[in-house]
Amino acid sequence: MPQQPDDSHEMDMVVLFSSSNHDAEMEAMQIHGVMEANGISAMVVGTSTLPVLEFEVQVPRENLEEAQRILAEAQAAGPAGAAAAIAASVPQPVSQIGTIDFFGYGALDAARLERVLPFKPGDPLPTTELRDEAEQTI
Repeated sequence: MPQQPDDSHEMDMVVLFSSSNHDAEMEAMQIHGVMEANGISAMVVGTSTLPVLEFEVQVPRENLEEAQRILAEAQAAGPAGAAAAIAASVPQPVSQIGTIDFFGYGALDAARLERVLPFKPGDPLPTTELRDEAEQTI
């Protein structure tokens, strides 16, 4: 059964940001990214072919207050806040052993190998010396 359209005005798109400055498109794209990263649907309205015209970022009416709060926080945090947010979203390198798989050791006893290895799952990643020791053990 088809879904009935929402006739309320809560989903009407309203202007969050508007500018015709020389960098309006770039700023609109950044604001759009901030909104999307915070779970608020947003759209950029403007045309790159006529950059002298205004650019807008629009959000659903029901999200306008939250979007204004998020935008104010992002502007107050400035470039340092943006850099910190980006750094927090970048996956950190693995620093410990997850699992140890023994591929290609069909004739060897994998359980015994696990017992004699100088490292176990959950240990920090082994140093070169420890890996060399493991090779000698095997």
